[in-house]
Amino acid sequence: MKKYVLVVCLGLLMMSLNTPRFSVDQREQVDRILTDFHDAAAKGDFDRYFGHFTDDAIFFGTDPAERWTVDEFKGYAREPFADGHGWTYHMRERNIFLAPGNNAAWFDEIVESEHYGKCRGTGALILDDGRWKLTQYNLVIPVPNDFADEVVAATRGGLVTPRTIVIVRHAEKLAGRDPGLSDVGRARVLRWQILMEEFEFGIVCSSDYRRTRETAEPFAADAGVDLTLYDPGEPGTFVEQLKANNTEGAALVVGHSNTVPELLRAFGLEDIADMSDREYYHLFIVRLDELGRASLTHLHF
Repeated sequence: MKKYVLVVCLGLLMMSLNTPRFSVDQREQVDRILTDFHDAAAKGDFDRYFGHFTDDAIFFGTDPAERWTVDEFKGYAREPFADGHGWTYHMRERNIFLAPGNNAAWFDEIVESEHYGKCRGTGALILDDGRWKLTQYNLVIPVPNDFADEVVAATRGGLVTPRTIVIVRHAEKLAGRDPGLSDVGRARVLRWQILMEEFEFGIVCSSDYRRTRETAEPFAADAGVDLTLYDPGEPGTFVEQLKANNTEGAALVVGHSNTVPELLRAFGLEDIADMSDREYYHLFIVRLDELGRASLTHLHF
């Protein structure tokens, strides 16, 4: 009888060792560590925050260049933590997994900040002298599929400096081959200068024709810049040059009735009507955002 009792007791002991209670407890400990990790960041508690990392841990930030060792990450964090305010991420969802043996864990979580919105954090922890410590944390900004193309375009080509580009057709011209401006055209240019005095032009562009140069030159003189000549027959190439140009201030582009619409279309703008040779009254204001996307304001004067 005693033999059977011993066998039963041993069986119960083995069952207790194989129950998930230990794993559950470890997951709870990992959960508390991660919660305290974010709390320390929100309160700018430098020592408590970095006490959750192993000495050889790696932190991945949201920028591709942000792969930091603990020492490098400390250098970054000292300034924002100095006044007792680091960065605040509220945990919205967390999943924790334990490796066999319960001495390593990995996790994924959704955290939310006021600045970045919802982010995904992933990482790994190990038991270090009986205490769970982060050996890696990776913070990423999930990109909805609807915006993936725009994000890919930005990461491939880089962000551009937002800028304003004013596009006009040359003013009224004289007759003949490569004519200059008429008196009416020169008067129009003077009115344009008054109308556009709010713009600080950092670059003034013209096709290499007398009527366009004479339209653009007064603006270049006012801005104190040299006139930049471009090929109106290559609107796509010229648009890319304008996007890549890092000159401060707005840009002024003077073109022709048959080239201005093509230039606007090269910015990706739609529903741009053709212009007749008698139309001199259009003023197009193109604004580029950081992704190079164009918006249009069309004025008549």
